[in-house]
Amino acid sequence: MIGSDQLREVLSAVGQLLEAEGKTVRIVIVGGASLNLAGLVDRATDDVDVIARAKEDEGGPMLIPPDPMPDALMAAVQRVARDFGLPSGWLNTAVANQWETSLPPSLKENLTWHRFGGLQVGVAGRWPLIALKLLAAVDQGPPERPLPGSGPIEPNRGGT
Repeated sequence: MIGSDQLREVLSAVGQLLEAEGKTVRIVIVGGASLNLAGLVDRATDDVDVIARAKEDEGGPMLIPPDPMPDALMAAVQRVARDFGLPSGWLNTAVANQWETSLPPSLKENLTWHRFGGLQVGVAGRWPLIALKLLAAVDQGPPERPLPGSGPIEPNRGGT
């Protein structure tokens, strides 16, 4: 598990390694790590979910699929995993399969960028995160029991 404080520490370590190599990499993250960096929660997460990379375009950053990740980034991530005792997949692109269907339409416009040396991290805003959570829930199929608050809607008979 990666706590909020350790998250910043390991991203900074990756960024320092990239900077020492003269490299800059821009990634976009979602999930628990993005909630932590946005200051919306303060809890541990299993991993850092990379949904995209960004490259400069005439109109600003353009999002591209994260795979393949740059070699310099992967080398830095592996070294940080070793140095901090993290699992090898602590930063991964498992969520990148979202590119096969579609990304939330407001993802690019709802990014807040954080710089950690040579690593720039785009943190998804609330609306794209909500959209991704809903898509993940739908992908799992119907729940075995009703979700709280998903029962029939009773008409308001109170006159207000």
